[in-house]
Amino acid sequence: RSSLHNVSDIFIMGGCLIMECIVLLNWCEQHGFGPLGLTGLSMGGH
Repeated sequence: RSSLHNVSDIFIMGGCLIMECIVLLNWCEQHGFGPLGLTGLSMGGH
């Protein structure tokens, strides 16, 4: 059973994830880490 109440929650979660990754990559770049790349695996909302 999903803990999401609305379909729009999926899009909000995705947008937040993208923003979070951009901020972390920028921080790493500013502190001399890089070049970096990201990958992921969907677990279907779990």
